[in-house]
Parts: sequence; structure tokens; C-alpha cells
Amino acid sequence: MAADKSRAPAAGGDSGASLLASYLQARSDDERARLARELHDNLGGLLIAAKMDLNYMEQDPALDARALVARVGKLRDSLDAAIALNRRLVEALQPGLLVHIGLYAALRWYIEDTCLQAGRPYTLRLPADELALRPETGLALFRIAQDALARALAQGGEQPFAIELLVRDGVLEMSFRGANVAAGGAAQEPVVLSMRHRITGLGGTLVSNGVDGAAVLRVSLPLANQIL
Repeated sequence: MAADKSRAPAAGGDSGASLLASYLQARSDDERARLARELHDNLGGLLIAAKMDLNYMEQDPALDARALVARVGKLRDSLDAAIALNRRLVEALQPGLLVHIGLYAALRWYIEDTCLQAGRPYTLRLPADELALRPETGLALFRIAQDALARALAQGGEQPFAIELLVRDGVLEMSFRGANVAAGGAAQEPVVLSMRHRITGLGGTLVSNGVDGAAVLRVSLPLANQIL
């Protein structure tokens, strides 16, 4: 498959920009709807269950020790699940690990958690030492990784895919390799246009091609102006 190295302005001209704008608006609306469902159905359900257990204990003072311990255990489980869900929602909106530790820690947590929930096999390779990236740079790279992973998972399949990030010769390279990660026509997909828009805004590039029979999506970013 020939490499696709076109930048956003050249990928479809005005129609590409319009497609990107429509996609970003639709995604914003979808994200708000998804967050509302998560809060109402999942977090709300866990909190209601916790309140019901409290009400049961309050209304039945004759509970024996064993029944009381069981109710307290259920209450603790509901609260633990609510705390875990709250953390996932907050991290998805504004990654605390990204802000307080760095990009690599945020990527490791997000990819492991997302793939575990999806039941999708993967490999992840990250440098040992964090880079002191500018906040906007780290956030842009994190969002690109989110989009690439969501795209791969949405396309289905059970084959493992690989995520790798490395720094060499002053350039950060982040690649996503898998059967469907960079399928034909990727250049005009709205999500790929969004990823390209993010990285070209920082002075980097995004290419999609085939390597050794596998599809690869690769982001490259010179680090000269991206380090604190």
C-alpha cells in the first residue's frame, strides 16, 4: 500500500475541512450523550444501590452480625465500583496522569484499561523515562492515541495490534500496527483527518501505510519546540 503523506489542507480541500468540522461536532455531541448515559445508568445505578443498602440497614435494626457484615460488604463493593467508574470518566475527560506524571504513564493506563475492557490482545512499548513535554503537546498526542485505539477497536476483529512510542534523533514517533488500523482510504476518514489536524498543528506528520503485510498508522513529531 502506498504511503499517504498528505496534510489536512491538501486532503480534500474545502470538502475535507467541512468533513472534519462535521465530524468534530458530531463527536462532541456523541461524547456528551455517552457521558450522560455513563453518569445516569452506571454511576447513578451504583449510588442508588449503595443508598438502598444504607436504607435497609437503617430500617432493620434487628440485623444480626452476619447479615450486617454482608450488607456492609455490598455497600463497599458499590462504592468501590463507583469510585473506579468516576476515575475512568475523569481520566477520559482530563487525564490526571498526563498532567501530574506524563504522557507515557497516561498512555499505559489508558491503553491497558481500554484493551482489558474490550478483551482485545495488544502489545505496548514505551520509553522508560518520561519526556517533559509541553502540556498542549502531551494532550494532543494522548488524544491521537485515543482516536487510533478507538478506531481499531471499532473495526472489530480479534487479531492483536501493537502500539509503540520511541524517541530517536530528536523526533518522537508513535505507531499503531494491526490488521485494520490503517485500512485503505484512511486518509479521508474523519477520525484520521482529526488526528492529522492535531499533529500538523504541532509541526508533525501522520502517515498510513503497509509494512510487512500489516497496516501501520504512524505519527512523527520533531521535539525541538515541544520540550519544557
